[in-house]
Amino acid sequence: MTSRSRILPRRWFFTDSRLGDAVREAIARLPKDVGVIVRVPSLTRDRDLARRLVAACRRRGLVVLLAGPPALALRLGADGAHLPEREARRGSGRRPKAGFRLTAAAHSRAALVRAGRLGVDGAFLSPVFPTRSHPGARTLGPCRFGLLTRGLRPALPVLALGGMDARAARRLAPLRPYGWGAIDAWVRG
Repeated sequence: MTSRSRILPRRWFFTDSRLGDAVREAIARLPKDVGVIVRVPSLTRDRDLARRLVAACRRRGLVVLLAGPPALALRLGADGAHLPEREARRGSGRRPKAGFRLTAAAHSRAALVRAGRLGVDGAFLSPVFPTRSHPGARTLGPCRFGLLTRGLRPALPVLALGGMDARAARRLAPLRPYGWGAIDAWVRG
């Protein structure tokens, strides 16, 4: 494990605006060691919502990343940014300041390799299991997750996403993911 992985929580809540007030309620109940990735439908149209969610996380002392451009994440007061796979593919993940956390989405081995080369602090590989947010999507399952993450150079902390909760994380434990992220696991309480 690289030293860069130590700055990331091992468990994450991904916000989903379709859940309405349940998102704020989940943030209010999250354990202090859970990070939050704030996602909104449109960073142009929903910037105020993103700002309020980031502020709610900051008040609770939670690590919070904005899904979007690093410069906007910095302006909104987030601790870092979460890049979509296409942004990591373009290499557009410059850190605006030291200590700024950066993660990336990945759906393939090639995306994991690119994220590692970009120098992100971690990559969320998905979907591992069936998930309500992407119904019918082809999932990786534990075997494929393990194959995609084995022997990455440079070493990259990989977090599981998609159908994850504490039980699913225990299923993946032999594969040694760095951590996991979820929506429903935190909303259900």
